Amino acid sequence: EAVALIHLSNIVFSRGDRDLATQHVEASLARFRVSGYAAGAGMALGRRARLARDRGDGHEAALAYHEALRLWSSQNDHWYIRMALTGLAELASAYGQSSAAASLLGSVDTLVQEAGALLPPAGFEYVRATTAARAALGAERFAELHAKGQQLSLAEAVAIAATISVPTSADG
Repeated sequence: EAVALIHLSNIVFSRGDRDLATQHVEASLARFRVSGYAAGAGMALGRRARLARDRGDGHEAALAYHEALRLWSSQNDHWYIRMALTGLAELASAYGQSSAAASLLGSVDTLVQEAGALLPPAGFEYVRATTAARAALGAERFAELHAKGQQLSLAEAVAIAATISVPTSADG
């Protein structure tokens, strides 16, 4: 039922109903938490983060991605860890933390290569993060930080991701 609620959230969001999408994802998260299924709670939190980002609430998105990343890291779930790192890189690039974004994107690329995947998860977020970070840093500096990010251990990438913060709208 909790997984079905995430899928319903995606469906109703694609039809333009953000409020119902949020209700479904919150119900899903509650069910996953009651059941103790950490990976499922992480999926719901990842969806919560994307919904928050889409409504312009970067602070709530960051909080949800951070919690999802902690859960997925505890499960050693590299596929979903990559999704959280990508989402946090996108937020970092949008909120003046382009150096961290470039490093995280390098780490994501390494994780994708290690998994043998052709494309990174969360493709739109990856493209937005890359475009914004490269524009802010310049191509040369972006490439340098991206290359350093490719050399990071997973623990180092998660530590960088943990530093990504987004102010509340009241903080400016």
